[in-house]
Amino acid sequence: MNTPDGRQGRIRVLALALVMRGEELLVFRGNDPATGKVFHRPLGGVECGETGAEALRREMLEELGAEIADVRLRGVLENLFTWDARPWHEIVMLFDATLRTPRCTRGTISWPRGTP
Repeated sequence: MNTPDGRQGRIRVLALALVMRGEELLVFRGNDPATGKVFHRPLGGVECGETGAEALRREMLEELGAEIADVRLRGVLENLFTWDARPWHEIVMLFDATLRTPRCTRGTISWPRGTP
């Protein structure tokens, strides 16, 4: 896919969870390989044939070994950005959810305070 100015880019659909513990938000921490810039986001991609809520449940199990409940769509947003020195375009379904699994079997849960 090309951008209007001819650059090659990608578009994808994400399902992100707002899982709170008090005033802290559960997030995944990553780094842009081109710039080293740190980013935080609350999970993952939607695969063809699954709903946003199904994708969110799958991603939580795959990445953290955790189950979620009370999944409710909060809203949809659009995000245009550069990552790994390439333009990206995301359509994001943002859900509220609660963590059902008290301990995760994979990955690391991060509850950073005051993290952008």
